[in-house]
Amino acid sequence: MRRKIFTMVMACTLVLAGCSSLPSSGPVTSFERDIPDAESLVLKGYGPVAGSTPDILVRDFLRASAAGLSDDFQVARSYLTDRAKAAWRPESQVQIYSDDQTPFVTGDASTVSVSVGVNAVVTPDGSYEEQAASSKTSLKYKLTTNSLGEWRIDELPDGVLLSQSSFHAVYTQASVYFFAPDYRALVPDRRWYPVRRLESHLMQALIEGPSSDIASAVVSAIPAGARLPLQQVAVTAGVADVQLEGEYLVSSEQQEALKWQVTSTLAQVPGVTEVRVQNNGMRLDDVAIPAGPTWAMDKRVGFNKSGLVLRDRSFTTVVVPSSEQPGAHAASVGPVDSSPLAFINGDKLFSVRVGGKPVQILEGEGISRPSIDRLDWIWTVVGNEVVVTNPAGDDSVRIASPWQDDRSIKSISISPDGARALLRRDGDGSSSVWMAAVKRNAQGKPAGIDVPRRVELDAAEVLDVSWAGNTSALILQRGDEASKVTISSLGSVPETLEAPADAIKISGGATPQAVLLDTKDEAIYSRFGVSWRSSTTDLVEESYPH
Repeated sequence: MRRKIFTMVMACTLVLAGCSSLPSSGPVTSFERDIPDAESLVLKGYGPVAGSTPDILVRDFLRASAAGLSDDFQVARSYLTDRAKAAWRPESQVQIYSDDQTPFVTGDASTVSVSVGVNAVVTPDGSYEEQAASSKTSLKYKLTTNSLGEWRIDELPDGVLLSQSSFHAVYTQASVYFFAPDYRALVPDRRWYPVRRLESHLMQALIEGPSSDIASAVVSAIPAGARLPLQQVAVTAGVADVQLEGEYLVSSEQQEALKWQVTSTLAQVPGVTEVRVQNNGMRLDDVAIPAGPTWAMDKRVGFNKSGLVLRDRSFTTVVVPSSEQPGAHAASVGPVDSSPLAFINGDKLFSVRVGGKPVQILEGEGISRPSIDRLDWIWTVVGNEVVVTNPAGDDSVRIASPWQDDRSIKSISISPDGARALLRRDGDGSSSVWMAAVKRNAQGKPAGIDVPRRVELDAAEVLDVSWAGNTSALILQRGDEASKVTISSLGSVPETLEAPADAIKISGGATPQAVLLDTKDEAIYSRFGVSWRSSTTDLVEESYPH
């Protein structure tokens, strides 16, 4: 990977939306992010060797198909009969195995079997699906001889089989951006696509729509019936030229949204410095990209002897004096500049804005730490029920548990863009974490959560969950001997860090590098590479926007 600086003459929101995780604060015109090298490693395959036995031929075919994304599988197809060439669909799926494994190849004269443990599968739409640790694949190849007496593959399964390193050499992860229902923020849908012709894969993904995991939380500005005339996006001298045919977009709002969505998605492609969009031949060069949320993910909230404190860059504000709310705890602040704060005192939940007075918005036993989304909705759990309230306390939504068992929902954390929820559950002596899309109406009011998907973890007790940016879930667990933090980024292999043994709370900032841990004795630790550094702050219960 290399680092690339994009400098764009566009609103801060476009810049923020172009990243898989949020920049930490307000308006900027330059940003830095990891993107794949334009000169990514090219795998090279070789054609069949005369006299190869069936098992050797299949081994060589696997190598050639691993390199197939570099040559449209031309070399790999040379191992096949004409019938197999016509039938084989290599793009149907990618099965990925770890580098410390070697596929086991066995067989007789006409049938060869290949088996190996599989870590993940990438589906045709680019979705990355982790597999259980015990998952294995078994592939069968039927062979026949050609007119020269050489073995060729006559029947084979669709898809390709790649080692982890080969996969990362030819595939890259990128965000396909869709809109929150109010069209004021972009929501990333993380996918894996071949590095080669990445711009065309991303544009086709926009046309085909969001993946099932996030579909209920997003909308799209792509016109109905849209298509790319040549099913590709041309890139010339750094300019990506997108020619969309389909419904004609008349209003300026539709045109702005289309340009914002397409530009943000294609800006991730290495070498692309400008994106030009046409709708049925009408150029959108002069269409402005809307301003989006002014993110403020580096601010922190906590308590000191003065009271409830908000720290934003170098400024410290006492939002609620301790004399007014003794016993206040579990404070949160939202992810944008104008976000309110919320805190718990006793069995009451309060909201407050800087310069204002606290407003009681909810009362109930066992209120969980509040989570605030970019639209100022304040989320909490009371008695196995998710309750969402506005800062004034005069509008609320109650969301029943999507489960019918006896396990209870202990807490909820909403991603900064408001599109995804993390739910922590306890019961029967175990705990678990689930992720779900958040349903909203066109004004952004929460309407429910979609069917949750379990986040795969070991059996260690889950203490707390949070988000780092929009695509990384942070999970604090306590094991028998040590605590740990699991960073589960959408569509990626989880990362695990050892954590201080007495950590009880976690919060994340703009990226998984910005993480705070609170301990039982009120010490604060911040992430420092793969370790933790004790903070000298005077705050307790300190956290990033949550």
